[in-house]
Amino acid sequence: MPDTEKITVPKNTEKWLFLDTTPGEAEATYGRLGKGVTAATPSNNPTVQTQHYIDASAPTHSVSAIEKQFALTMERYVGDAANDWLASLDDKTGDALKSTLVVVDLTADASASVATAYPAKKYEIVVGLDQPYSVEGGATQAMSCTIYTNGDPTEGWFDIEDMAWSD
Repeated sequence: MPDTEKITVPKNTEKWLFLDTTPGEAEATYGRLGKGVTAATPSNNPTVQTQHYIDASAPTHSVSAIEKQFALTMERYVGDAANDWLASLDDKTGDALKSTLVVVDLTADASASVATAYPAKKYEIVVGLDQPYSVEGGATQAMSCTIYTNGDPTEGWFDIEDMAWSD
């Protein structure tokens, strides 16, 4: 009997990222990363432990931790909440760079109780603004940053319409 399993190739528009643009406030205000962002590339940066036992000709490896980072390549897009918040980090240090990032998977089924809520992971983050702007003749202002996650993510649901997180 032929294999009837549906194979899907996810598009770039099926993984949404949201930044809390008001960190430190009682309630998060999320802005979607999108306008001006040309690439958001996650890296797991695994911590690999290597053991080479005396009874083996090759070592054994295991992954003991993940140090996830997101590299953002973007252009300045004034008026977009997430882009404006990232641009505001120029010359800042310490707690001013902390926030939360929510990664939403739109390829998964929505919640049975809220049609616009999808499975998501929420990360506590710190942002390193690598390039706050560039000024080149005939070009837009480019920006780049690295988002570093702190600790393990929290799994839950994110309502993409109301921009609200729930566990």
